[in-house]
Amino acid sequence: YTLAFLLVLYASAPLQNDGLGWSNEKSLALVGIYTMAAYTLPIIGSFIADRFIGKGKSVIFGGCVIIFGHFFMLFSKNESIFYLALFCVALGTAFFKPCMPSLLGDLYKPNDTRRESGFSWYYFGIHIGAMRAGISRGLLAQKLGYQIALSSAGIGMVFGMFVFIFGRKYLVLEFV
Repeated sequence: YTLAFLLVLYASAPLQNDGLGWSNEKSLALVGIYTMAAYTLPIIGSFIADRFIGKGKSVIFGGCVIIFGHFFMLFSKNESIFYLALFCVALGTAFFKPCMPSLLGDLYKPNDTRRESGFSWYYFGIHIGAMRAGISRGLLAQKLGYQIALSSAGIGMVFGMFVFIFGRKYLVLEFV
């Protein structure tokens, strides 16, 4: 959620202000293309997860690709690396985003009374994280620059993937 608005600010900021110096039109077009990719590629990612690699492996693969994408943002002054970073984040999202709620659903039987509450907490956590990210990344952009702010989500993803990978032994899920 935070990446889109930071992309516009970063790409349209003048070079002397740590930005890319793009026009507003080019910056907004980039965000439109990135957003389209981040919301349409999960259709393909979920198909691949369902047919070939499984949801658990899809989350791990997608999360790792997102981490690489955010790491590449550190070097985003190079336009090729900038595009590679965005591609990695969108591609990782294709595998990660559709499989997380599906795995959550697998924790509950269809008639389990806790199921609705589980999904409510899941989406509550997402929105709290998005709010925190917007505030913290905005502050990071002001204090340390856009590249640090854009790459900071990778740190959260590393922590999240660590919890997911090492915490799955406590869940009743099949990671085929």
